[in-house]
Amino acid sequence: SLYFEIQAYDANNDPLTYKFKLDGQEISNNNKWTYYPGFFDAGLHIVEAWVFDNKGGYDFVVWNVTVINVLIPTSCNLYFNPPSPITYDEQPFIVYCSCNNSEANVELWRDGVNVTNEIGINVTLAAKPTGYLYVCNVSETENYANASNQSLYIINKADPRAHLALNGYEYDLTVIYGETTNATGWVEINQATQNAVLLRNGIVIAIGSPASEIAVLPAGLWNYTYYYPESQNYTSAIITRLLNVNKAQTLLNLIAIPGWDVVYGNSVNITCSANNNQVLIELWRNNTKVVDGYGIIYDYIDAYELAAGSYVYICNTTGNQNYTSASINNTLIINKAQTLLSLNALPSWN
Repeated sequence: SLYFEIQAYDANNDPLTYKFKLDGQEISNNNKWTYYPGFFDAGLHIVEAWVFDNKGGYDFVVWNVTVINVLIPTSCNLYFNPPSPITYDEQPFIVYCSCNNSEANVELWRDGVNVTNEIGINVTLAAKPTGYLYVCNVSETENYANASNQSLYIINKADPRAHLALNGYEYDLTVIYGETTNATGWVEINQATQNAVLLRNGIVIAIGSPASEIAVLPAGLWNYTYYYPESQNYTSAIITRLLNVNKAQTLLNLIAIPGWDVVYGNSVNITCSANNNQVLIELWRNNTKVVDGYGIIYDYIDAYELAAGSYVYICNTTGNQNYTSASINNTLIINKAQTLLSLNALPSWN
């Protein structure tokens, strides 16, 4: 561009007016003017500056301006498919870069590195929430101006899509003691899975994806947590399930051999047994404990040990962490034996 300015003085202090002409065409009524030649203005041009007073006086000055060349304005287009922002798992994406300069090749830059070979093809990059700076540009040539366009392309970290299942179901679970349970956590990705952990009540019990524990746990409430820590391309994820293991029922069996109704003078074997070997069982006779133990216990009554009468037997247990309490009872009846008399005379009755 060329800047023109008129500075004029009138001896009579008459008011002055101004005029600029370009190639004979009036273009300005100010004392200042800037010439912006276009691409098609190459060649010789005449610029005239005129000054007038209000009494017919005037003066002027003429410049010959030669426009050698004017660069064609250039613009560059830079766009993405899909547009920014995206998440890591929405890749690949495509970058398009073009400029309206037929005399030079466009260049594409990413964070200062020339990636022109990536124009128009699928690209996959690491997550970068702050964004990659892309610049699409073209250099100045004989007839075209240089141009540049830039844009940030943001790739946010993706969700690793974590799961935690108990016995194959992704919700809390209640079982009875003795049942085998399977707690398994996993993510739907294959990056940095070695850092994922499965915890039970805050203690790491397995790592990776999948991470599992197959166990028979004591009765109680168990907190399973599967945790995937934040990685280069994925956000952290944490999921928790509750496993409630209820106590199993203790079943007791109380029997008497040969039976609960006997005749005085016969031996009797009282047996109490439980359906597990974990609980302590006790056998009571008329509120007096006669024996205790695990699994199966006995009270063997010899002939003539107990007098005829009724004897209440109670077998019970208070249970433990894994089994419930239980009680069972029956009554042993010992009937009086028949008295048999024998009358003899010696040496004889005659």
